[in-house]
Amino acid sequence: RQGEAPEPFVQDATSRRHLVGVGAAVAVGGEAVAEVGVSSKGKATNVVLKVVDGIKQKRLGGSDIVVSELGLGTQRWCSTDFNAPNENLCHALMDRAILGSGVNLVDTAEQYPIPSSDERQEGLTEEVIG
Repeated sequence: RQGEAPEPFVQDATSRRHLVGVGAAVAVGGEAVAEVGVSSKGKATNVVLKVVDGIKQKRLGGSDIVVSELGLGTQRWCSTDFNAPNENLCHALMDRAILGSGVNLVDTAEQYPIPSSDERQEGLTEEVIG
């Protein structure tokens, strides 16, 4: 069923925003290669705190911020690419990743989507995300 959006888990963008939180973080996915250590604040680093649907969540450095090892990339959402996901599919992708798999790291920027056009201007991706 190419081009059709899967059934979303929820219709409420507020639920996604609550689970993702406010702010930005940079993380590198994949398996951890560093040894477990202790930050200057005395908190364990590189420790898996939770696993949701197979996706590990770890503390960001020595902070209290917990991020998923995998992030959701949004650069081409609603772009002029011939195979870019439309708004409904983007919402379904967020529902699956955030609500279904515990992803709380969403990569976005004010210039997305790339490529853009007069009809699909920069900033549209952030509007779709909510």
